[in-house]
Amino acid sequence: MILLTTLGLSYFTNKYIVKPIEELNLAAEQIMGGTFEGDLKADKGSAFYALQALLASGDKVLRRINEEMLEEKDE
Repeated sequence: MILLTTLGLSYFTNKYIVKPIEELNLAAEQIMGGTFEGDLKADKGSAFYALQALLASGDKVLRRINEEMLEEKDE
């Protein structure tokens, strides 16, 4: 019984805590490195909604700044 409880707890911890944090960390690293492609979605049902929203808004700001810099460069 203890083994099943431990395995179940490990599974849920990995699925709902570790994996989402790893995904946010990877997205943050890619944004910092300028290699992130795609859209960040903030899931209101997630325990990490605030972090997801913060990363998404930061990504939008950085993309906008990059676009403006490229436009100025082309002029």
